[in-house]
Amino acid sequence: MKLISIEAKFHLNDVARAQKIFETQALDVRRLDGCESYDLYSSNNGAIVILQHWKSQEAFDVYRGSEFFTLLGKHLKPMMIEPPKTTIAEVDHSEH
Repeated sequence: MKLISIEAKFHLNDVARAQKIFETQALDVRRLDGCESYDLYSSNNGAIVILQHWKSQEAFDVYRGSEFFTLLGKHLKPMMIEPPKTTIAEVDHSEH
């Protein structure tokens, strides 16, 4: 299973609008085949962190090639104060 962490930084006056865009998109992304979870966190320094679990790299790649992802970038990139940081890890999501 893939754990994807994305940190995006925004001007403080754009965080609420960016959060709303992420939340709206999350409703559709969570329905995609292979998406196990998609959670959003925001901080008081203008950062929004998205934690995603995907069944496979292939499932995540399908999402990255989707219209959802393209629209997200189109709306959010102009508000970002630096490029987003993405970390991809392989994790064992089994119960212990």
